[in-house]
Amino acid sequence: MEFINKIYSKFKSVFCRLLMLIKIIILSIFCRNKIYLFGTPVHGNLGDQAILLGEEKFLKDNFKNKKVIEVESIVVSKCYKLLKILAGKSTILIHGGGFLGSLWINEEEMFRKVLKTFTDNKIIVFPQTVYFSEDEEGRRIFEESKKIYKSHKDLYICCREKYSFDFMKKNMPDVNVLLIPDMVLYLDRLNDVFDRNNVLFCVRKDKEKVNYDFESLKDMLENKYNFNIDYTDTVIKNNIYTLKNRNNEVNKKINQFRKYKLVITDRLHGMVLAFLSNTPCLVFQNKSYKVKGVYEWINNANYIELSDTENMLKLAEKLLNNENKKVNDNNLIKNYNPLIHLINNSKENTSKEKETKNE
Repeated sequence: MEFINKIYSKFKSVFCRLLMLIKIIILSIFCRNKIYLFGTPVHGNLGDQAILLGEEKFLKDNFKNKKVIEVESIVVSKCYKLLKILAGKSTILIHGGGFLGSLWINEEEMFRKVLKTFTDNKIIVFPQTVYFSEDEEGRRIFEESKKIYKSHKDLYICCREKYSFDFMKKNMPDVNVLLIPDMVLYLDRLNDVFDRNNVLFCVRKDKEKVNYDFESLKDMLENKYNFNIDYTDTVIKNNIYTLKNRNNEVNKKINQFRKYKLVITDRLHGMVLAFLSNTPCLVFQNKSYKVKGVYEWINNANYIELSDTENMLKLAEKLLNNENKKVNDNNLIKNYNPLIHLINNSKENTSKEKETKNE
């Protein structure tokens, strides 16, 4: 049975990618005012899927006259020569997240391939964390990437936190960078309508994890507050191929968070989904600085606290005793305006303006 499931899963994957490629070809041929979004995920990381929902909403809200053509990472890597022909001089957007640098080298290599192939296109990277480890391998990857990034004359990298922004300014001064919030934060916050009980842990199991000792925290929650402790993750086993499926899975996770008195997480998008669902959240840093960096965009929410092992008990009690969850509005959406302006000032728009003036 397991063998049959694997065969079915493989067939479904190939079939869906073939349909995607056919759709890309048709849209590329028949749509004039188009823009490409490269590197979109189909894997079950709901953080990445939530980023894509934010990107889709952002583009729909601000670029109603453009047809957005999404291209999955593996299709970009395998079909870049065909995409080069189809895209022409169109602007290319790169899916946001935390894959630039040495942590997720397959995605970094996909990005490098785009830069080396689409040399005449304007390339804009949606908000990213840029992280190169400080060991010998990380420095080697950095030097390779620096050379390739610098070689593209129309590249713009949006950083989703100040640490990446400062790193790029200092170490790659020839690359255009902007400081823009994570695209998940473009999504709407939900009303607090759920009855809340117990505590939910959502912690990493991959290469970005830090091994925190949560035993004293668990002991306090179970024995002092009589809470049951449940566990979850923001990664599911199934691939996600459609907008409907993406919405369903992300909303299912948000609604799960909304049932708890407190979420404990070291996942960036565990924190962000808690923010969007008005769920009290104690968040810990992971191996890169992205959690702390993105937290700075939402630190005006009094129900989200950044913690370490020394103050976690105190902060957990503070969150549990806080009955008045609020956000001191800092108009987060206005921080996306530079990105809107950047996309609007694409090569094709500039040439159309010139044509209009000549007419």
